[in-house]
Amino acid sequence: MSLFTLPGGVPLSGVLPLLFVFSIGQLLFYMISGALRAAGDAKPPLRLAVVFTLLNIGLNIVLIRGLGPIPGLGTKGAAIGTAIAAFIVSGIGLLIVVYSAGYF
Repeated sequence: MSLFTLPGGVPLSGVLPLLFVFSIGQLLFYMISGALRAAGDAKPPLRLAVVFTLLNIGLNIVLIRGLGPIPGLGTKGAAIGTAIAAFIVSGIGLLIVVYSAGYF
């Protein structure tokens, strides 16, 4: 194992770009959660965090090991699963903010 590889010989450069590019979903999630907490509503951010954690665990199990027709992707699967979970939860959080503001 060298500085640029993970255990199992997976190159580190394959995982980090995925996390950097798709970290916008996590950024949006944290911004929306902070805005809701600042507005005095702490329950939706807690619920969003629970949904994010459960989605992340489920997607990581499927994408790291593979399930049925979905091939196992290893550490890239973990990065992709985290990014997908963050985007889904950010979308839900954005809907919560829009509906609580009375736009719809």
